[in-house]
Amino acid sequence: MKIAIGSDHAGFEYKEKLKLLLAGLAHSVSDFGTSSTEPVDYPLLIRPTAEAVAHGECERGIVLGGSGNGEASGLTFITSILPFRSSFVGARLGT
Repeated sequence: MKIAIGSDHAGFEYKEKLKLLLAGLAHSVSDFGTSSTEPVDYPLLIRPTAEAVAHGECERGIVLGGSGNGEASGLTFITSILPFRSSFVGARLGT
């Protein structure tokens, strides 16, 4: 499965762990950023991630951020995208 992934600086470390996990499960991952923990505005990275899914370039998408609230609300404006917010992903990644 081809999966789009993007995060702001707060989600960067989780994103990198998820990329390794997904690749280990034989998924193809398209990374839309960010590339460090340096502060960045999440809409610049979250929107392209969601648009890749909406346009059929990727089958699924994952966006990560500090609280997930801004990311989820921003995604509601993209046609065919239904955001789902989860706060327990850290437990799954062992952090």
